[in-house]
This record gives sequence, C-alpha cells and structure tokens, in this order.
Amino acid sequence: MPEARETAPTRSALMDLRRERGFVAEGRELLDQKRLLVAGEALRCLSELEAERTRLFDRDRAARDALADAVGQHGIEELSVRPLAASRWQIAVVERRFLGIPLVRVELSVSDGPAPEITNPSPEATRCRDRYRELLVVAARVGALERSIDVLRAEYRRTHRRVRALDNVVLPELDHAIRAVEDQLDAQDREEMLRARMARSAGS
Repeated sequence: MPEARETAPTRSALMDLRRERGFVAEGRELLDQKRLLVAGEALRCLSELEAERTRLFDRDRAARDALADAVGQHGIEELSVRPLAASRWQIAVVERRFLGIPLVRVELSVSDGPAPEITNPSPEATRCRDRYRELLVVAARVGALERSIDVLRAEYRRTHRRVRALDNVVLPELDHAIRAVEDQLDAQDREEMLRARMARSAGS
C-alpha cells in the first residue's frame, strides 16, 4: 500500500495534489507514447536488419565461392602473395536522431588506385577481390543497424521502467494522498456542521 504523504488537510493543498497528479498523468501518457514509438522504430530497424543479414549471407557465400575458384586457379600460396591494388576505402557515418536517440548508418565505398604489375592475372582473382569488398560493404551496414537496435532496446527498457514506476509508485501515492486529504476535509466539514447544529440548539 502506498505511503501517505504528510500533507496539510486544506483546500489549497488538495488542489495542488490534484494538479500534480494531472501533470504526472500527462507525463505518463507522453512516456507511454514514446515507448510505443521507440518499439515501432526498433521493429522497423529489425526488419531492415533481417534484409541486410540475408544480403550478407548471400555475399558471404559468393565470396567463399570466388575464393575457392581463385585458390583452384592459383593455389593458396600464390594467391596469398599476389600484390593488391591500392584500394581507397571511404567510410561515411551518418548520424540521425529519433526522439533524441542517436542512431547511425554506415556506408563503405572503395575505389582502386594504380593497378599493380601482376605476372599472372586472372578473372578468378579479380572476382574474389570484388566479392570480399562487397561483403565488407554489407557487413558495415549490418554492424551499424545492430548498434542502433541496441540503443533503441536500451531506451525502450528505460522508458518502460519509468512508466511502470509512475503506474506502480508515483500515481498510487498521489491518489492515496488525495483520498487522505479529502477524507480529512470531509471529517472537518462534518465537525463544523455538528458544531453549528449544537450552537443552534443551545441558542434556541
């Protein structure tokens, strides 16, 4: 049972308590709406993540197949010492805010520098390189989405705890305090009415 507040049983105190309860109830509704919006955004990100994970699985399989072809063409030793093109990787981290919650999106892009001198070029080795580049690009998006979902999950839990605290502690305490003041005021009114009757009876 909620603990009673030490509140003077006056009309102004009762009005203050009712006003406070109204503010708390309004805040509770706003928090509950935020909780639903955060859950909706998390579900949207989860759906996007599932699509990206499917794409990542496909890229991983393509990269493994290309690696197998390249190894079959060159052998693991020759392939491991082949000179690489001077790749220029660019990473773009775009931050956006959802209800003040920082979320990120990461995009990787790559371009080639001067081509190295290769004595035994082959489409298998080039395809292997390209497939692993594509795999990294998708993996970066997956990592950013997973991070955003973690942030949304933590915010949902915080908001949920606040809503439960208002429902289970703050609002019941206010309701109990309001009822206690109302009961005391009713008792005072009855006492006043009783004294008034007794005064009229004594004067008659």
